[in-house]
Amino acid sequence: MLQREVADPALHVGTWQRDAGLELASPAARAQAGAWLDWLERERVEAIGFGLITLRRTDGPGTVVFEDLTGAVDDPLGPEVEGWLDRVDWLRSHESDDTLLGARLAVAPSVVLERFAEPGTADGDGWAEVGAAVARLDGPRWRHEVDEPAAALLAGCRGDLAMGELVELLAFAHDRPADELVAATLPAVREFIRHGLLVPAP
Repeated sequence: MLQREVADPALHVGTWQRDAGLELASPAARAQAGAWLDWLERERVEAIGFGLITLRRTDGPGTVVFEDLTGAVDDPLGPEVEGWLDRVDWLRSHESDDTLLGARLAVAPSVVLERFAEPGTADGDGWAEVGAAVARLDGPRWRHEVDEPAAALLAGCRGDLAMGELVELLAFAHDRPADELVAATLPAVREFIRHGLLVPAP
């Protein structure tokens, strides 16, 4: 389920009435709008989401995912939705941690690392880095904030080494237990794959 836009209930009602050719100032339209807004309030509707639902038949249990994609999208969504479903199928076939750790992944060519900084202290430290994110420059432009270990892990994803080998190298470099990094890393890796920032290496 992909949400592309969110509208205030009053705007939603007014839009539908205008599309129906009603004169919004007429007594009938006002009565209709009032009844509609009363119903939305009784049902505790805070906003109306617009988007699309895509289904693909599978042989096993399905996966239901809700995505917010309210920003600009340069490319048609059709190929992106198909790619998303293909990536979900791939993740389904690599569901266990061991299977995913054995996979070789690569950062997609359109992905960049962004770093954010704030003005430094009064002593003239210049800029103080406050965060980083990886983002796609194509399609839906998915974006995820990352910490330094995650950025380092992604930098190593060139399709040469299995994910498990990269996690072990990262654990050694940051002096952290590998199993702790696996638990912290794999959920994010799955999201990176789902959004096309990481792709299975050929």
